[in-house]
Amino acid sequence: IGAPGPEVVLLDDQTTDDVRVIRLRIASPRQAPIVSIFADVTTPDLKATVDGKSIGDSAKPTPVDANHRWGFFYSAVPPDGIELVLRMKTPQPLKLTVTDRSYGLPQIPQMSTTYLVDAMPAPGALSDTTCVTRRFTF
Repeated sequence: IGAPGPEVVLLDDQTTDDVRVIRLRIASPRQAPIVSIFADVTTPDLKATVDGKSIGDSAKPTPVDANHRWGFFYSAVPPDGIELVLRMKTPQPLKLTVTDRSYGLPQIPQMSTTYLVDAMPAPGALSDTTCVTRRFTF
């Protein structure tokens, strides 16, 4: 459908004494209210802050799946986005998967998104939502 995906802007990237600190601005041009951010990292010493506030157990972050992907969901994303700072000991490139999620279905020319009389949206958080995902490597 060509909806613009989330934007990630590299604000700063420095390595000192084997510790990489990367600062990113993450925003949704569609003004989607929910953003999920997942990093493919295997380092056990990842520390993260969002808008200056520490998130998760910085002493031992818990992977969100078996592939050691670390991540979180952010609701009520401000119009100018959020600032994410990651600190880690790893020489590997940082791979991020960012998805913004908005309520409702997009308008597509020549396609109806209305339900038949005997149909309704499925229950659940992802029903009738528009998700746009982009991948980034830093």
